[in-house]
Amino acid sequence: MRSVTSIRTENLSIGYRLQNNGETVIHKALNLELEQGELTCLLGLNGSGKSTLLRTLSGSQKPLSGRVYWMEKEVSNYPDAERALMVGVVLTEKINAGGLTVYEMVALGRYPHTGFFGQLTANDDKEICRAMEFTGISNMATRYFSELSDGERQKVLIAKALAQECPIILLDEPTAFLDINSRLETMSLLLRLTRIGKSILLSTHDIDLAIQMSDSIWMLDKEKDFVCGAPEDLILDGTFNRFFGKNGISMDLETGAIHFEHPKAEPIYVNAAKSITYWINNALVRNGYRAVYTPEESDIHITVKEFPEMEIHKINDFTLTVYSMEELIRRMRLL
Repeated sequence: MRSVTSIRTENLSIGYRLQNNGETVIHKALNLELEQGELTCLLGLNGSGKSTLLRTLSGSQKPLSGRVYWMEKEVSNYPDAERALMVGVVLTEKINAGGLTVYEMVALGRYPHTGFFGQLTANDDKEICRAMEFTGISNMATRYFSELSDGERQKVLIAKALAQECPIILLDEPTAFLDINSRLETMSLLLRLTRIGKSILLSTHDIDLAIQMSDSIWMLDKEKDFVCGAPEDLILDGTFNRFFGKNGISMDLETGAIHFEHPKAEPIYVNAAKSITYWINNALVRNGYRAVYTPEESDIHITVKEFPEMEIHKINDFTLTVYSMEELIRRMRLL
């Protein structure tokens, strides 16, 4: 089956035009493709241009040069009335919704379909209710938007974009300020939307969730070329460590976990079941050690036969036994 490209760019340059007719270029020569039915996460440090790229792709900010296409039609060729039928945008800014209920907020997504007078029809009501049911907020329909938690508000805004019936949804850091449960629920909801054909592009700082749940990752850095690909490819070919692996930050290829390690930290080898090895290494790295994966790389070995009993052995020196992670770390600090 032929894939459908929802957004495509040709030699796109993004940035800002200045009052003196000059311009500030943030990125140039970007050739991007957002595929239909995929969840794509946009990663990058603050100031790398994520929000600028999203505004440019949404049509709310003109590119400095190059072209943006929605469904193979250049954005500039879409009449204003049709643009809201193509792309829904969910931002992180707090919305002052006054006295609007959840139903009324979601109903705002129908306005591109309602014509000049903005009257909701039976079909509009059906789409509003369908969007609320899909996002799990039907029981909130009569509650005021202003009274909701951050996680509940995010669901309402996603339901509004779903009621808009547009094929593309762009989100600027939708998991910012959310607790862990709300972050997981939001990402799971967005992934479900792709499975009914929506194309989702979101910016995020949540690397772990991006790796776990996205079909594709776009990586922006002011000083590096734009890179995109499946998260597994970007991890295994070293791209993640090239982007984020500085000042002691590195990614564990076995687990995908992000670690901070001092380059001169003492190496420790752990011989245990995989899950136990992971958590011992997590504690060791936090305390200034460096995890290694072959015994020849270290003079200190930690062996676990039956947790929580652990043996610390320094070659040609000593062996001692501890019975908890807390005791292990305290002993290691004294070495």
